[in-house]
Amino acid sequence: MRHYALFGCIACLAAPAYGQSASDEQPAVLSDLAACRAITVDAGRLACFDRNVERLTTLVASRDVVVMDREEVRKTRRSLFGFSLPDLPFFGKNRDSGQEEEISEITARVQSASVDGFGKYTVRLEDGAVWRTTEPAKSAPKAGGEVTLKKAALGSYMMRVGGARGVRAVRVN
Repeated sequence: MRHYALFGCIACLAAPAYGQSASDEQPAVLSDLAACRAITVDAGRLACFDRNVERLTTLVASRDVVVMDREEVRKTRRSLFGFSLPDLPFFGKNRDSGQEEEISEITARVQSASVDGFGKYTVRLEDGAVWRTTEPAKSAPKAGGEVTLKKAALGSYMMRVGGARGVRAVRVN
């Protein structure tokens, strides 16, 4: 549930920074700031920069605009691996290459694991993500061990513990 809340906050706060569409248009505050460069009189240009930087700083402080670098976006995408995300511009295409930056597999360390009466495991990863196998697993994930989660066919995911055969899993938190 924590990741849903995190994603919702990021989506709501970052949407104004990208406009209402997934276009490459800059938000007005950045366009206004960039327009200051065209002012030829030094005092006017400085006043324009000061005014627009103050406006941008206020928007960032009030969280109406969120600034994320590429590494923060990558970490957020990784933490949301396994959830179905809408097509949002800051999680979509790489603006430089036009290519989709999609994570198709992660390897993570197990914080804890439990088994139910049907041989299905619930695994909590160190990053807080919780996954549950949808079929019995022969090898038990152990705390401190690693699991590999990989996208599979038709929106499903496979969990592999060590070198064992992968089993289907779903992200539950």
